[in-house]
Amino acid sequence: MAPSYARTRRSAGWGWYSAPMDMTSRAATLFNGDTYAQNLGARFVSDTDGVIVIELTVTDAHCNVHGTLHGAVSYGLADIAFAIASNVAGPQAVAIDVHMVYSGSATAGDTITARCTELRRGRSLATYRSDITAGDRLIGAFTGTVLIKQDT
Repeated sequence: MAPSYARTRRSAGWGWYSAPMDMTSRAATLFNGDTYAQNLGARFVSDTDGVIVIELTVTDAHCNVHGTLHGAVSYGLADIAFAIASNVAGPQAVAIDVHMVYSGSATAGDTITARCTELRRGRSLATYRSDITAGDRLIGAFTGTVLIKQDT
């Protein structure tokens, strides 16, 4: 059975869209179905006011040869949050462009957090930003655009 949708305005975004009535459980369901997220060790924290929050405790396995967080791990966490944020509205959305800027690092034992917000959503394209933080330090900024697949 298809989810029940309501017309609503996402407070963090700029556009109207059809959204499942219970977005938190939809976001959690999407996260729980993401095998990569589970294997990475990511944890779903929340979907509050349109902000998807995912976190990860950095281990030695997440670090590079320099003993700091590998860029692929912070990118992966940002991408997980982006995938959930862009698909929680219902219609399937697929990435068509992403960009990551690294501005800091983390080490084993740190908890890193991805917070993804919708910047703009139209009928066929939507843009999101995932900020990656270690405590109160911004260590990465990810932007991504998705193609919203139209029902056929």
